[in-house]
Amino acid sequence: MKEISVLLLGMCLCVSSQAAVTYTDVETLGNVWDQKIINTGYSKNTPDIIDLVKAFNRQWKTEGFTHAFSNKVQFDVSNGYIEHRYQSLENGSDEMYVATIWRRKNGHTMLGITHDYMYVPDNRQLVMFYDYDPDTGLLTPDRKTAASFVSSHSYLNRSVVLPHHGRDITVVEHKLASGITLRHTYSYDGMKHALTDTVLEADRDILKQLPQFIREMEYDPSPKSYTFVDVDSDGIPELWLSSENGNNQEIYSLKDSHNRLISFTYYKTSFLFYQRAVASSGGCGTMCFLTSYTPVENSRPGEVIHELTTGDFEGNEVVSYSVGDFNTDAGDDLKLSAEEGRSRIESLGKMVEITPEWHKISSYVIKR
Repeated sequence: MKEISVLLLGMCLCVSSQAAVTYTDVETLGNVWDQKIINTGYSKNTPDIIDLVKAFNRQWKTEGFTHAFSNKVQFDVSNGYIEHRYQSLENGSDEMYVATIWRRKNGHTMLGITHDYMYVPDNRQLVMFYDYDPDTGLLTPDRKTAASFVSSHSYLNRSVVLPHHGRDITVVEHKLASGITLRHTYSYDGMKHALTDTVLEADRDILKQLPQFIREMEYDPSPKSYTFVDVDSDGIPELWLSSENGNNQEIYSLKDSHNRLISFTYYKTSFLFYQRAVASSGGCGTMCFLTSYTPVENSRPGEVIHELTTGDFEGNEVVSYSVGDFNTDAGDDLKLSAEEGRSRIESLGKMVEITPEWHKISSYVIKR
């Protein structure tokens, strides 16, 4: 009787150990995937996508791929593409794994894998790349490629979209409330991917906010470069655009989808930055110099403070102040005393030096 009880207990323990499956959670995988060279156990000149993903999953035992293979999900093997969406039994979240392979000129195969939490606005995507060597059967972590798809700014959510058809990778940068999307194309040359194209997409035509006299100038208003600057240091950057020659530039708020115009320059003016403001400063005619200060608080522009300096050939100079908008010719700005004007400008803080790192834009598109 005792022997039977021990035998039954052993059988129960065996069944229990088989039922308890331990998966590598995504957070752990993000910390360790690049620390292990995977021995696939075979060597093939042209392994298919399932060969390589199964080898990856034998090493890391992910819930998503394990679920896909155990349920015999059909994949697009001919195009070297796997996409599997599932609901995690461990945390109830909707998740997705995508994998793609590329054949390299040197006979190796590149494997790319991404993981996303679906329907999560601030999804933190996991991106992994490997190089498969058919001579050794080893999958070696390719950290350089995985790290090459960098974000323009940490404020934006970055998503690396692996191709189902074709060889190029699309990287999308977006913030739901910002109204702005950056869509980058990384083209494949047979060995690696390189950035070749960036499209700026806006929910509406933000250039229409420019004053009429700017929009009537004979120049191409489409931005050719972009960067970001956090004028008021609140953690939410402002979008800074430039024309091809740099003569025409604008700064817009990304606080919400209205993307309000903060300041602009044209061929006679340039930007000056302060702790709590950005100013456009330059000539406005003969013996005329205008500086327009835009206070920025919580990433939103305030009323524009104009400082107008006029003079004559005899050396006389007059400085006047007003507050309003950029349409200074409209005549509806509120006049300020010299004392109040200087006081408002002093409240904007000290001047700061900004050195922008420009990124090229191939086209500007209105989404709606």
